[in-house]
Amino acid sequence: AGEIPPKCITLSCPTEEDWKLRDPNLGTSPYVEPDGVLTGGFIAGVSIGSIVVAVVIFYFIFKHGVEAREKRVKAAVLKSIAQSMSITTHKEMTSGDLDKMFNKIDADGNGNLSKVEVKGLVDEAGVANMSDRDYDVFFNCIDLDKNGTLDFAEFCAFFASISVSENRNDAFAEA
Repeated sequence: AGEIPPKCITLSCPTEEDWKLRDPNLGTSPYVEPDGVLTGGFIAGVSIGSIVVAVVIFYFIFKHGVEAREKRVKAAVLKSIAQSMSITTHKEMTSGDLDKMFNKIDADGNGNLSKVEVKGLVDEAGVANMSDRDYDVFFNCIDLDKNGTLDFAEFCAFFASISVSENRNDAFAEA
């Protein structure tokens, strides 16, 4: 259809009609295409399933990373705070020690610790290599009611959570 046939080298060039007389199956191939085993729907299903599995795996890896980061940051902050407050371990802390520490940190005396007040404590305690992102992770994990401040109960819960996780580690070490 619109193609220019090659020039014939001999004087008499056969036409398509000439070829049809010699080969009645002209233009048909003996190869028969088999029916496809994999359909488009099957391939799409496998692709979507693979993506879902990958997302779930990445979610659990991310979640584990965030939990490990929270634990690492909590432990670093607690260690630095305890050193700056002349307390050798948090296991020695009484409710009076916690109250004293809370009131020392609560610069404005409103009964709640703002993010800035806690940041001041963290900086004063000399927590090394704590980025703003680490600090945000730390504060968000101890601000249980997510109101942007810490009350005394949340402050105590932070110290209790460190104590519980260390007690678990001590129990495993003894076993």
